[in-house]
Amino acid sequence: MREDMEPTEADWCYEEAYTAHYDIMDLPLALTLYRGVIDVFPNTLQAESARLQLLKIVDAVVPIAEILDTLQTLATTHLETSTPGYPPKDRRRQRGLRHQQDRVWEESQLASRRAEIRRRVQEHRRGPFI
Repeated sequence: MREDMEPTEADWCYEEAYTAHYDIMDLPLALTLYRGVIDVFPNTLQAESARLQLLKIVDAVVPIAEILDTLQTLATTHLETSTPGYPPKDRRRQRGLRHQQDRVWEESQLASRRAEIRRRVQEHRRGPFI
């Protein structure tokens, strides 16, 4: 982000996820917040960064053999049920409807998550002696 630009909502949400990941080291919360960034702001640089951070967490905590087995099963399942690269029109339409219906719910959940992470960041900054 350029210094002369105001931070966007996506910037704030990504920053909160990153803080949960690296400062507070609450990986379950970080996973949830990164997923929120990806779901609510799907076509942004922040979503791409959140995807990379999410994969870093997965690489750190899940054995590589389990990751490969899961990816192979996932790909095989999708290859058996649809043409590669082109999901059926019904599935594309269903994804669009789900996205519209869930966006309001996801944004409200993200707001409550942001409040929680801000509280945790403040506690973290105060330190154990206050």
